[in-house]
Amino acid sequence: MPSGLASVPQAQLPSRYQDVAKIALRPRQTRAYVLALVTWHLLLTSALLSVFSLSLLTPVNMLIGCLSFGLGILPLAVARKRAFSTISRQPPALAATRASQLSATLSDPQIYALAVRYAYGFVVLAASYCILLTSKTGGWGPQIWVESHGSVYLNERFLFLLGHAAVLGAAYAIVFRSHPSLATAALPDFSSSAASDSSEPIESLKDRAVTAVKSRLLPSAAMGFIAAMASTATYAFLRVRIWRFCIMLVGARSMARRLLIPSFRVDFNFAEVGLRTTLWSMAAVCGTEIAIALLDVYLSHPLSPVCKYSKHPNRLLIDGISDPTIFFSSHAYSELARLSATDKEARVAIYRDVGLDGAAWIKIRNACLALIDEQKSFVSRRGVSVSPAAAPAGTGSTTVAAAKPPAGSSTSASTSQQTVWDMLAAGQVAPQTPSSAAATTATQPRTVAPTTAAQPTAATGSKGSSLAVLLSISSNLIRVMWRLLPADAKHVVFGPRRQQYWSEASVAMQACSIAGRDAARVSWAVAALRELLCHSLDEDPYGSVQKDIRRVLESLADLSLEMRKFGLELEQKAVGADERLAKLERDASNVGRSGAVASPSQDDLKKEKEDKKTGGGDDKDVSGGKGCEVDVAQKELVQAWRTSGASSVDMGTIAAIRGIVDTFGRFDLHLGNELEVKLSQCLGH
Repeated sequence: MPSGLASVPQAQLPSRYQDVAKIALRPRQTRAYVLALVTWHLLLTSALLSVFSLSLLTPVNMLIGCLSFGLGILPLAVARKRAFSTISRQPPALAATRASQLSATLSDPQIYALAVRYAYGFVVLAASYCILLTSKTGGWGPQIWVESHGSVYLNERFLFLLGHAAVLGAAYAIVFRSHPSLATAALPDFSSSAASDSSEPIESLKDRAVTAVKSRLLPSAAMGFIAAMASTATYAFLRVRIWRFCIMLVGARSMARRLLIPSFRVDFNFAEVGLRTTLWSMAAVCGTEIAIALLDVYLSHPLSPVCKYSKHPNRLLIDGISDPTIFFSSHAYSELARLSATDKEARVAIYRDVGLDGAAWIKIRNACLALIDEQKSFVSRRGVSVSPAAAPAGTGSTTVAAAKPPAGSSTSASTSQQTVWDMLAAGQVAPQTPSSAAATTATQPRTVAPTTAAQPTAATGSKGSSLAVLLSISSNLIRVMWRLLPADAKHVVFGPRRQQYWSEASVAMQACSIAGRDAARVSWAVAALRELLCHSLDEDPYGSVQKDIRRVLESLADLSLEMRKFGLELEQKAVGADERLAKLERDASNVGRSGAVASPSQDDLKKEKEDKKTGGGDDKDVSGGKGCEVDVAQKELVQAWRTSGASSVDMGTIAAIRGIVDTFGRFDLHLGNELEVKLSQCLGH
């Protein structure tokens, strides 16, 4: 029994699955916070460059480390944990290109509140580091005594580190906590690796935590190092200009100069400041990222069956899979899949539960099929969102109708959107009809809110309009600067690979945001249906489960075919992207050798055609005599298909179809010719 529930009598357990799961997750949450605190203390003391064993056990260091963690990192982790209980909708599909994703992220007003929150946390961590340095070596306090003036002035080192901390916190929020989008990064990653075969043991919590920390440690350290070097170099270049401008604002002989402007008769010592800033930056980014990684892993790891210790386990489990909150619903689906695969008593209890309020199997079947149909509909629409009027808000785990959009309600992804400058040039005003929030985030820039809306809506619309104008101005400036660059400089600054990375549609992102959307819950729902159907042949006393074989097989076959069709479509796009990349690199190589793009001769074209027919020349490029991979997009697609959970959904669906067909194949199921053809296509017959 989970330790969080051990102290609660059975009669006092809550009736809602969400409340029971919160009790069960409390010990894990505490353990994650303790591990994060220890990690931050080790990183902070290591950044002091003192004797490690002594600095680790010093009471002052331990006190400052605990206070900085409690005031800097812990509020960020708590805010993220609380957000888990408020997210009830899966994120929309990402924009096609990475440049569009970055533009959509920066145009979201929530990113600025998030950046301010993380900037505050990093400033607290920087202040604690300054306190420790002041207690050890001195010279890092808020104020410093100047002998020549005989007075106390602001410490320039302290101001620089705090300013750098604020910038680093904002950059961390944009790079780590909003990539690839705010909605996608807001939820933890539920591992669905064992969902395709629920009888296999789940990856241990320790292994998941170690893997998560290892994967995030190097990028975090790299970001801290690069940010510190960039800040130090930028400040060294702009230092005189910045403070000269501040003195001009305050006044050279003003009384406030001593309070607002530091004294330049104190040696700044760029070498020491750069070293300390680099060490602190790496420690701060790594400590914050490890804390969030541990929290995500400990809270998203599947729980031990909590419904078995309730008076009404089936009712509690059904309440969990019907919960609109994605976080708790995921735990419930995971528990349902594990119980259906390994616990005979739980399966029999589901088969026998045919009370007055409806059979447990019917409710489980409806919830699982609704989730599967919603995933199939989302993949078939290629992630294009449905208008709120056509599809009410919800997770799709309660009704099947909510997952199927009415005719004519889908938003076309190819609809051309006018920019702010186009509307102003044509003398138009902003559109007066509100659009879907999901479609706005995924496919188009934010527009001005309707003038007939209420006052809060108008304020939000004005903010979105201002952001759209700023982004439009920035993009226009970038275009002008790009056109002014010489052709050779363009190839150096923005080569073929960078062009493909930023400006071309990413098949890997499409696989993650469309095929991998809600992969964990869908995989667990498929596994639960498979196990309950296959074991019903021997354990179902009423035979009510077997009546739904055709319906379940039809939903699974439709999902499998849509996933396969979408996968083949992405594969073709990846091959085309690699071919375009190879052509761009050949053209760039020709430009670098001759200064102009050389037209290919007939012999070259003939040789290229022969290579395509024979399969030669696919792995290397001819630029500069160096080997160059031309299957970049294909490798990214394979990696994204596997890591996003799309592979688990695909293989789990096929395994479920094969298991059900093998179990009931000796019976005449009257599936119909159309369904049999679909099943043959899914199984590869």
